[in-house]
Amino acid sequence: MSGRVEDINKVSNDIANSTPSSSLPSSPKKKKSTKRKKILVNVQHCKYSVVKKCTQNMGYTNVDDETPDWNLLWCDSSLPIEKYSTFQSWQLVNHLPGMVELTRKDNLARNLQRMQKLFPSDYTFFPRSWILPTEWSSLRSYYQAAIEKQKEESKKSKSTNVPVFIVKPDNNSQGRGIYLINNLDNLSSSSDLIVQEYLSNHFLIDGYKFDMRIYVLITCPDPLRIMIYKDGLARFATEKYDAPSDKNISQTFMHLTNYSLNQYSENFIVDEDPNVWSNSSKRSILQLGNFLNSQG
Repeated sequence: MSGRVEDINKVSNDIANSTPSSSLPSSPKKKKSTKRKKILVNVQHCKYSVVKKCTQNMGYTNVDDETPDWNLLWCDSSLPIEKYSTFQSWQLVNHLPGMVELTRKDNLARNLQRMQKLFPSDYTFFPRSWILPTEWSSLRSYYQAAIEKQKEESKKSKSTNVPVFIVKPDNNSQGRGIYLINNLDNLSSSSDLIVQEYLSNHFLIDGYKFDMRIYVLITCPDPLRIMIYKDGLARFATEKYDAPSDKNISQTFMHLTNYSLNQYSENFIVDEDPNVWSNSSKRSILQLGNFLNSQG
């Protein structure tokens, strides 16, 4: 952890030592001050109190748009491209230009599909996806073909499996508006949605579905510089998993792992100590790794 703190302190010092050109000393040169300058963080466009608390705990000063010489601008959404041209070279922003190509679900799906066409053997790690309404006919054709295949298989093995899809709004977050369907008649063909094949054969821990939230910092796109934090979150569903069926397809706490949803479940368990492996609904990725290693 000490190495990580040193890295953060180095970045803090770099930010603090960045000085607006208008405030550079004029001739004759004055003796350089060794006093650390205050880091000013513009949080006017951030609604999350946790960000403001973190900056304060790190000794930074929170300001608003009335303070033009801020060092860091922290905002909740992407900025218009033309806005970046108004910033000074020493000012930093928490959103890189063009990041919307990855942060919006429709853009991400579109770009993954493009990369899959260029590198088909490498881009096999995401489920088949459709962007509605433009790809409605393709989704419909796939669904009908899957239904016909299921009918043929059911004659041989009495299988009743039907294709299941997960539906997501194209630009929402925190699990809002996500649901499962097994019949396209229940889906609007004119809505802006992302539809993906639902992967039903999950790796479970104690019978629960989970995902991993990994924290990545991109400091520069060219040359590409990426830092991955050594810890993260393992987020667990709060109802034991069973393959989708007409009876459970709408059970959000079984099929979705979003904390913003599962925190309202009566089965949600608060993590009392992140340094200890437990049955909580949010766990440390470090502890998850230790648990998996212990299982061989």
